[in-house]
Amino acid sequence: MLINYDMFRSLVATTKYSGDKDEYFEMFINPGPDIVILDEAHRIKNSSSALSSLISRMHTRSRICLTGYPLQNHISEYYDMISFVAPGLLGSSKSFKGFFRNDIERCYADSSLSIKKQAAMKMYILQLLTDVVTHRRDGSVLNLDLPPKTEYVIRFKLSPFQLEGYKNLIELSQAMNPLVGLLTLRAICNHPKIFKNLMKNRQIKQRNLELDKEYGKTAFSDDTYIPSTAISARRNSNSDAEDEDIENLDTADIAEDNEVDAFAAFLTRGHEWAIKYLDRDEVETWKCSGKMSFIVELAKNCHVIKEKLLIVSHSLACLEYIEGLLPVLDIKTLRIDGSTSFGERQEIIDKFQLKEDIDVMLLSAKAAAIGINLTAANRIVLVDQDWNPLYDEQSIGRVFRYGQDKPVFVYRLITASTIEERIFAQSVHKKSISRYLMYVGVSLTISRPW
Repeated sequence: MLINYDMFRSLVATTKYSGDKDEYFEMFINPGPDIVILDEAHRIKNSSSALSSLISRMHTRSRICLTGYPLQNHISEYYDMISFVAPGLLGSSKSFKGFFRNDIERCYADSSLSIKKQAAMKMYILQLLTDVVTHRRDGSVLNLDLPPKTEYVIRFKLSPFQLEGYKNLIELSQAMNPLVGLLTLRAICNHPKIFKNLMKNRQIKQRNLELDKEYGKTAFSDDTYIPSTAISARRNSNSDAEDEDIENLDTADIAEDNEVDAFAAFLTRGHEWAIKYLDRDEVETWKCSGKMSFIVELAKNCHVIKEKLLIVSHSLACLEYIEGLLPVLDIKTLRIDGSTSFGERQEIIDKFQLKEDIDVMLLSAKAAAIGINLTAANRIVLVDQDWNPLYDEQSIGRVFRYGQDKPVFVYRLITASTIEERIFAQSVHKKSISRYLMYVGVSLTISRPW
């Protein structure tokens, strides 16, 4: 039987409300199938989530986990996958954290020699314990079949106009939820106009809610496109994004998915300066942002040499800004995000792959940059960074995959001396741990009673 995670969760979690309880319980849980294979097994990274809880109840003894991303946020995610294929191998979650996680995750390039030695010893012990159930393959297995890939990390200074806004936001963000502060700071780093649009959309949404309460259905619904509504559509669609119930999502995911709503917190704290700041002429030109200036020049040059470009962002508001900017320069774009239905998605992909006059594809990192083939492009821009390196690596995988016949170029854009530097440093640290654990690909399997 082939079944996706959402359907599995739905069938097993809701059996008590249906007449097929025994059938589904026996089929999936006890006795369950003879063998279970979890593809994209990092989906069970959180042992407290509803999905992980249901999967852990399976009585099946022969288990295989497949993943290219064994570690996204912390090493406990690796523990959860190992515990599924070999329960008890690494002890309890508490003992694993005390013996392995703390020492390994606190080790950085500039750590003391004693910390490095301790982390190296714990990593070696972990590899010895898991060697019997792990099978590793790194990226070198692709080198003979794919063209070369070159990655650039490009740092930009804040323009004087951006710096002014960033300093004001730093002061305000100290009193905010850190995740809300991160969203506002990232918007300024990408372009102040993006920040302005988010504020405007939030204010329109608040106005319509007030009108709805007072008069019923608002008369202003035609001009209120709110990017966060795309997320609601995604959660109700059959997209292949990593959808979980709201209560099981990471707080960071919730904040980013509801980008406009997150700005409500900002609008309640001394934002009067922003009204005057965002009313200045500088906000209307892309040249006040180093990132957007780079994107414009790269897109223009790709248009000249007939190479297609993929632009990925974690912000729907950022995608909207770029989508409005590039056509002014006679650069044709297509876009896929969480609001794009499955049927529309394939139609857009085919158009991008086959039509030579389409220059740029815009992708939402979390909702769209998984499980699709965009090898017509060989250049990809990662506009902003995420705490979880999985999303960026998955985005690169849209172009650097079988079927690609041109050299691939990756451009990671970072605003220097800002929160983006910190996010990138953490991402590098996580990937370095992951490289020691599982490299690029891994299959975990065990078939014995316990």
